[in-house]
Amino acid sequence: MGRAVIVTGASAGIGLGIALKFLNEGDDVVLVGRSLDRLKSAIPEIFEAKGKALFLAQDVSTLEGCKAIIEEGVKLLGGRLDALVNNAGAYSVSKAAVDMLTKASALELAPKGVRVNAINPGTVQTGIFTTAGFTQEQAAAYMVKSAGVTPLGRVGTPEDVAELCYFLTDKAKSGWLTGQCIVLDGAGKFGLFLENITPEQWATHMDLNVNSVLYLTQLAIPLLEASNHILIPNPFVQCSNSGCPVSGNHASKGSIVNISSIAGQRPVRGAAAYCVSKAAVDMLTKASALELAPKGIRVNAINPSTVESNFFTTAGLSQEQAKAYMVNSATGHPIGRVGVPADVAELCYFLTDNAKSGWLTGQCILLDGGRLLPIPMAN
Repeated sequence: MGRAVIVTGASAGIGLGIALKFLNEGDDVVLVGRSLDRLKSAIPEIFEAKGKALFLAQDVSTLEGCKAIIEEGVKLLGGRLDALVNNAGAYSVSKAAVDMLTKASALELAPKGVRVNAINPGTVQTGIFTTAGFTQEQAAAYMVKSAGVTPLGRVGTPEDVAELCYFLTDKAKSGWLTGQCIVLDGAGKFGLFLENITPEQWATHMDLNVNSVLYLTQLAIPLLEASNHILIPNPFVQCSNSGCPVSGNHASKGSIVNISSIAGQRPVRGAAAYCVSKAAVDMLTKASALELAPKGIRVNAINPSTVESNFFTTAGLSQEQAKAYMVNSATGHPIGRVGVPADVAELCYFLTDNAKSGWLTGQCILLDGGRLLPIPMAN
């Protein structure tokens, strides 16, 4: 017996592709959309004739509609439900809420054995753009341009999303995967040129960017632990920090701030070693914070975007190239400028001030003028 599945927004595009994937695998699928005629016309008649494709016209934007989808959908599926695919939606900020809801749901439902994941597609060949008001010609031109900023050289297809969706609902293959919002975008506008990195170059990046942080942290631990601490009143918890002299107070001692990079959060084309090293710094920051917290030592990282410095000339750009890069880079930051050393310094100082940031540890803070907020898109 196939699985019992409900797919919302299934009359076209990604939702239709997902539904077809499940149907082709022999599952029983309730396709949900606003129009029953559109749903039925989208699916090959053979699936309906076999009783595999079931249809339900409902509006997911209302509580009543959602209740009806579950109640009527499960009834159509003979009282079973093995997978729910929440695909219906419009292009808006609400998708950020869906991501957090996915994670919160995964956390709360894990004890019940229910897994929850999300798929975050890039540009996919669907009717979303014409539905949003594009002409056919504008939509086609947008697809061509979007393919040009994707390292894989093409936009996505509904089948790309459907295959990942099917995998995520397969307990045998993805049973330990939950709470994830998986970006499916052909690598967006970013990529990595790994072909020419030598072992020596790789080792240099790791030694300079990662190992140095580890070694200095190790060496600093006894000194930071002995640092003059401030006592933060905490009447609810008995302080367990070694050397804390006052019962009911928390001793906050020395702190560490690692300077990472936005490249530790998102890969940059042609900078694989640097990106990997900064990602390692981010995780080292978190691991250090966890292990050193009982000693009263806080560890945080700052992940800056483009900052006015000699970084780029040191990396090989000429003065003219570096200046041009700064000018161009400013346009990619929503705040409208690149950073200055003082921006980093102010945050760094705050992070070392126990009186003001004494409850802040293990954080990798993006200091980027909003650089990573927008999704790279063709004009």
